[in-house]
Amino acid sequence: INLDFIFIGPQVIHLSPFLSLIFTIIWISGITNAFNWLDGLDGLASGVTSIICLSFIFISFITYNYILGIIFLALFGSNLGFLRYNFYPSKIMMGDGGSYFLGCCLAIFSILLNQSGSCNLLVSALIMLVPLGDMLTVIISRLKKGISPFYPDRRHLHHRILYFGF
Repeated sequence: INLDFIFIGPQVIHLSPFLSLIFTIIWISGITNAFNWLDGLDGLASGVTSIICLSFIFISFITYNYILGIIFLALFGSNLGFLRYNFYPSKIMMGDGGSYFLGCCLAIFSILLNQSGSCNLLVSALIMLVPLGDMLTVIISRLKKGISPFYPDRRHLHHRILYFGF
């Protein structure tokens, strides 16, 4: 995993296999969970995933990583096909299985982009800022209130969107 964005200069960071495994598990489970938490409104998770896939498609093709670009293109196309039937009022729903699948795919494919040298994890995290920001905001607000980060509440992005009347 390329973590060169942490230090400025010619330093090369080598993580031990154990630390790399821990970091990878946290990355994959965090992004997977963030997309599951984002799936609260019709079309929100698949729409955000489509936008994220477009960004990764662009990065993949300008860095000549055509295999991952085609994979992101397939994920983008399947999301667009699903999104047609998932707008309000939705005819089909994604459910936990779909949001876990999308989050896991994006987490693993972003690691593959990182390993190929096409995109570092900071750029991937910035591209996935909406789901990651929602998850971090909810966790921090729950911890400030002294409750468990796993306790359900109405602090998510989709609840705020509904509160503003959208």
